Amino acid sequence: MALRAAVTADMDAGLLPFCTVTTLGTTATGAVDPLEPVTDLCRGVGMWHHADGAWGGLGAGVPALASHYAGVGGLDSLTVDPHKTLSVPVGCGALLVPDPEHLHTAFAHQASYLTAGEPDALPWLSHATIELTRPGTRALGLWATLHHLGRDGVTRLIEHYLVLADRLRERITAEPRLQLVAGGPWPVACFRITDPNGGGPDALHARIARRVQNNGRVYLATVAIHGRTVLRAALCNYRTTTEDLDLLIREVLHAADAEQSAAGTDQPPQHR
Repeated sequence: MALRAAVTADMDAGLLPFCTVTTLGTTATGAVDPLEPVTDLCRGVGMWHHADGAWGGLGAGVPALASHYAGVGGLDSLTVDPHKTLSVPVGCGALLVPDPEHLHTAFAHQASYLTAGEPDALPWLSHATIELTRPGTRALGLWATLHHLGRDGVTRLIEHYLVLADRLRERITAEPRLQLVAGGPWPVACFRITDPNGGGPDALHARIARRVQNNGRVYLATVAIHGRTVLRAALCNYRTTTEDLDLLIREVLHAADAEQSAAGTDQPPQHR
């Protein structure tokens, strides 16, 4: 494993690797790193295993994704950004640890103007976060969403995204002018135009994405896959429907036609 080789090389060089970070749902393609072998390595050399679950941290409870989360209970820490999956406003993120004492030892501090209060008082939030004072409404949106959805509702929401992503990949595969490049298991599809006649394919895909965005009907972005720029569509809005997927395909093809027509008008005249 490349990770083991890197750790061994560092230790042989007199360095002390202390933490490995895996990703649960990469931003580019929605991939999930294997957890158990990384945890085993970390335990063997005394390293901390942190998982970046900003997007995919809630996947362990979804049956279709559960196999990718084997060993999640062995993590030393996990981050989750609810705005990426639960449509909660940006600003409310969570750092989860199996032992709350980890947060206390990392963040707790003493000052003469701070008093702990009664022995049975609630714990100070400043002893579990880097901030001493924070907006009181930041977690309210998350609490309300979880209260409304419940655990089963969160699962159904993510399953809705997964179904949409599968259907989008099917539509991309069925369209001769499009090629599916990557995507999954999280709900994302990376794809390209198969006939990029409007100049270099990297620049063309960037222009197509801008056209789609400027048209204002659907949204997608670009991402680099194996060094090449391709289109990326992520399904993460509870209001998205299958009709929106058809609209996305039409908008992409319309933008590709417009780009290729524009490129054709820029060609020098043919001499006879």
